[in-house]
Parts: sequence; C-alpha cells; structure tokens
Amino acid sequence: TVQVSESSFYIGMAEDDELAGQSSLTLEAIADRCWVLFERRLHPPLYDSIMQTAEEKHVKPAKIQHITAPEEAFPFVADASCVAFLVKAGALRLARNGVTVRPLAEAALSLKTYLASRADNESKVASALVRGFMRKVSNAGRSKQPSLAIPA
Repeated sequence: TVQVSESSFYIGMAEDDELAGQSSLTLEAIADRCWVLFERRLHPPLYDSIMQTAEEKHVKPAKIQHITAPEEAFPFVADASCVAFLVKAGALRLARNGVTVRPLAEAALSLKTYLASRADNESKVASALVRGFMRKVSNAGRSKQPSLAIPA
C-alpha cells in the first residue's frame, strides 16, 4: 500500500453561527451541540474513531442526527440547530444558501486514501498501473528545479 492523499473533516454550519467566524474548529468548539454524522454502518472504523476521539477529549454532543448522504444534513445545518461532519466533497456540495464549512483541526481525525495492490494479483494492467504509480511517487521527492544563474 501507499498513501495517496490525506485530508481533514469539515464541519458544516449556518453562516450566522458564532463558529463561522473561526478559520478552523476543534471538537471542543462543537461540544454540547447537535452533531450530524454519517450512519455508523457506512464506515464503522471512522465513525468509532470520531466517537473515541471525542470521548478521550471529554467532548459530548447534545444530540446526534444520522445521515447517509451529505445533502441530508442541509436542513439540520441551515436552521442552525446542528453542525455536520463532512468530507471535502460533501462540504463543497453543502456550502451554499446560508451554510458554510470550516476544517476540523483534529490530527487524529484525518482521512487517508491509500492505493493497495495484492502481490498475487496476476492482472498485467493492475501491475503496470501500480508499478507506474510507485515510480512516480518515489521520483517525486528527487526532482528539484535547477537554480538559474542570475547575473549581478
């Protein structure tokens, strides 16, 4: 496996929410509020990670509303009754008509995407894709732009 990307969660809220003035949020900032979270069955390890991190920080939501798609969070967030946990794509879709989003500044709750391949996979296409990607990733740190001689 190789990590392809890493991004934070985003918190959706009403534009007139007091938290909207901050550039990023923490779990402590959204404590004792209604949280809109994806259903646990959609991603149990990620859901459990959010709840465990909150518990470790002694942060509790006042209430939890569960959703299966980011668009379902809109009515809860637009009327300022809840804040919603969203991935970047969901945050971009939700940020409209009185709703804004801010990144969640919690290192333990970052979303990581990996490229994984099985060693026993006999597909030539998959093998070529993985080898090419790995070459590109390993060479990415090596190439530096040459400096130009600037006459005095």
